[in-house]
Amino acid sequence: MSPLAALGRQDEAAKGERKGNKLAHEHTGTFTGKGLEFGGSLIRPEATGYGNIYFLLEMLKTRNIDIKGKVCAVSGSGNVAQYTVEKLIELGAKVVTLSDSDGYIYDPEGIDSEFLLSI
Repeated sequence: MSPLAALGRQDEAAKGERKGNKLAHEHTGTFTGKGLEFGGSLIRPEATGYGNIYFLLEMLKTRNIDIKGKVCAVSGSGNVAQYTVEKLIELGAKVVTLSDSDGYIYDPEGIDSEFLLSI
Protein backbone atom coordinates (compact mmCIF):
# COMPACT_ATOMS: atom_id res chain seq x y z
CA MET A 1 0.00 0.00 0.00
CA SER A 2 1.24 3.45 -0.87
CA PRO A 3 2.23 5.56 2.14
CA LEU A 4 -0.27 8.14 0.88
CA ALA A 5 -3.15 5.70 0.46
CA ALA A 6 -4.50 6.19 3.98
CA LEU A 7 -4.24 9.98 3.93
CA GLY A 8 -6.98 12.44 3.04
CA ARG A 9 -6.58 14.97 0.22
CA GLN A 10 -5.43 17.80 2.50
CA ASP A 11 -2.99 15.48 4.29
CA GLU A 12 -1.62 14.36 0.92
CA ALA A 13 -1.15 17.95 -0.19
CA ALA A 14 0.68 18.78 3.02
CA LYS A 15 2.93 15.75 2.58
CA GLY A 16 3.65 16.80 -1.02
CA GLU A 17 4.52 20.31 0.17
CA ARG A 18 6.90 18.91 2.79
CA LYS A 19 8.73 16.89 0.11
CA GLY A 20 9.49 20.04 -1.82
CA ASN A 21 12.54 22.25 -1.65
CA LYS A 22 11.19 25.33 0.13
CA LEU A 23 14.26 27.45 -0.57
CA ALA A 24 13.97 26.97 -4.34
CA HIS A 25 10.15 26.96 -4.27
CA GLU A 26 10.35 23.55 -5.91
CA HIS A 27 7.81 20.83 -5.15
CA THR A 28 8.51 17.34 -6.46
CA GLY A 29 5.98 15.28 -4.50
CA THR A 30 2.99 13.99 -6.45
CA PHE A 31 -0.23 12.15 -5.76
CA THR A 32 -3.47 11.50 -7.59
CA GLY A 33 -6.96 12.46 -6.56
CA LYS A 34 -6.08 15.86 -5.15
CA GLY A 35 -8.80 18.46 -4.79
CA LEU A 36 -9.07 21.56 -6.99
CA GLU A 37 -7.60 23.75 -4.25
CA PHE A 38 -4.39 21.68 -4.51
CA GLY A 39 -4.09 21.74 -8.32
CA GLY A 40 -6.43 18.83 -9.06
CA SER A 41 -8.45 18.43 -12.23
CA LEU A 42 -12.09 19.26 -12.89
CA ILE A 43 -12.50 15.95 -14.75
CA ARG A 44 -11.22 13.80 -11.93
CA PRO A 45 -11.64 10.74 -11.66
CA GLU A 46 -11.23 10.32 -15.43
CA ALA A 47 -8.02 12.36 -15.64
CA THR A 48 -5.46 9.75 -14.63
CA GLY A 49 -6.95 6.90 -16.66
CA TYR A 50 -7.36 9.05 -19.75
CA GLY A 51 -3.87 10.44 -19.18
CA ASN A 52 -2.47 6.91 -19.35
CA ILE A 53 -3.87 6.57 -22.84
CA TYR A 54 -2.86 10.04 -24.03
CA PHE A 55 0.70 9.18 -22.97
CA LEU A 56 0.44 5.78 -24.71
CA LEU A 57 -0.80 7.43 -27.91
CA GLU A 58 2.19 9.77 -27.94
CA MET A 59 4.57 6.83 -27.51
CA LEU A 60 2.85 4.85 -30.27
CA LYS A 61 2.99 7.90 -32.54
CA THR A 62 6.81 7.79 -32.40
CA ARG A 63 6.59 4.35 -34.05
CA ASN A 64 3.71 5.21 -36.43
CA ILE A 65 1.46 2.72 -34.63
CA ASP A 66 -2.32 3.18 -34.31
CA ILE A 67 -4.09 1.96 -31.15
CA LYS A 68 -7.15 0.88 -33.13
CA GLY A 69 -7.41 -2.91 -33.22
CA LYS A 70 -4.63 -3.49 -30.69
CA VAL A 71 -5.21 -6.10 -27.95
CA CYS A 72 -4.63 -4.63 -24.50
CA ALA A 73 -4.33 -5.87 -20.91
CA VAL A 74 -4.92 -3.50 -18.00
CA SER A 75 -3.63 -4.08 -14.50
CA GLY A 76 -6.04 -2.85 -11.85
CA SER A 77 -9.81 -2.50 -11.49
CA GLY A 78 -10.31 0.87 -9.78
CA ASN A 79 -11.02 4.31 -11.24
CA VAL A 80 -7.72 4.62 -13.09
CA ALA A 81 -8.01 1.17 -14.68
CA GLN A 82 -11.68 1.59 -15.57
CA TYR A 83 -11.18 4.97 -17.23
CA THR A 84 -8.11 3.61 -19.00
CA VAL A 85 -10.27 0.82 -20.42
CA GLU A 86 -13.06 3.26 -21.30
CA LYS A 87 -10.68 5.37 -23.40
CA LEU A 88 -9.09 2.30 -25.03
CA ILE A 89 -12.54 1.04 -26.08
CA GLU A 90 -13.48 4.51 -27.37
CA LEU A 91 -10.35 4.52 -29.54
CA GLY A 92 -10.99 1.07 -31.00
CA ALA A 93 -8.62 -1.08 -28.95
CA LYS A 94 -9.69 -4.49 -27.63
CA VAL A 95 -9.17 -4.84 -23.86
CA VAL A 96 -9.11 -8.52 -22.92
CA THR A 97 -8.30 -8.38 -19.22
CA LEU A 98 -8.50 -6.37 -16.00
CA SER A 99 -6.84 -7.59 -12.83
CA ASP A 100 -6.17 -6.71 -9.22
CA SER A 101 -5.06 -8.45 -6.04
CA ASP A 102 -8.39 -10.31 -5.76
CA GLY A 103 -8.27 -11.88 -9.23
CA TYR A 104 -8.83 -11.08 -12.85
CA ILE A 105 -11.37 -10.82 -15.64
CA TYR A 106 -10.42 -12.31 -18.98
CA ASP A 107 -12.54 -12.14 -22.10
CA PRO A 108 -10.74 -13.09 -25.33
CA GLU A 109 -13.52 -11.35 -27.32
CA GLY A 110 -12.84 -8.09 -25.50
CA ILE A 111 -14.43 -6.27 -22.60
CA ASP A 112 -17.17 -3.96 -23.85
CA SER A 113 -18.53 -0.70 -22.42
CA GLU A 114 -21.65 -2.37 -21.05
CA PHE A 115 -19.64 -4.92 -19.09
CA LEU A 116 -17.24 -2.22 -17.89
CA LEU A 117 -20.16 -0.34 -16.31
CA SER A 118 -21.04 -3.46 -14.30
CA ILE A 119 -17.66 -3.65 -12.58
